[in-house]
Amino acid sequence: MKKKFSPSKFMLGISMYVSINIFIGYVLYPFIILIYKENIIMSIIAIFLVSISARYSMIIIYDHLKEDWLFIEEIKNQEKNSNRKNKIIKKIEKYKAISNIALTIFLVMTDSVVTVLYYRPGSRKWNGLENRKTKILFFLSNILGALIAGLGYNFIFFVLKKIWFF
Repeated sequence: MKKKFSPSKFMLGISMYVSINIFIGYVLYPFIILIYKENIIMSIIAIFLVSISARYSMIIIYDHLKEDWLFIEEIKNQEKNSNRKNKIIKKIEKYKAISNIALTIFLVMTDSVVTVLYYRPGSRKWNGLENRKTKILFFLSNILGALIAGLGYNFIFFVLKKIWFF
């Protein structure tokens, strides 16, 4: 029996996801960089800790609402059961054709929450980070994200400092 789609849960989930991502990416990460100034390692560690707690919170919210507002569960079902493929399924299959590593890198670059939700076993189980493989993938994707964000923001602030904005 297929569960009825709830627009209110969908909107709540999407707004929470977007709000958390905007706050983290445009407020919290730059604030962390400004606090640690020249200490790149400490800023990356702080970004990692913030990222891991925020992303885990998003997974808990996603599982608690039991609403597929990122359409990850739907994509997993369509991938297995459908002959009609939409653009997202075709893109996933394109990366899978290259290799599973290419698909993983593509998903990690998208978001660690999306990566975990896509790779966790089963569909519509709402089981968080249940198995070891999913936990490792979650931590690795957050480490990669923290490195990219930390180095990227540090580079931006370095350039701004050189042209006298700071």
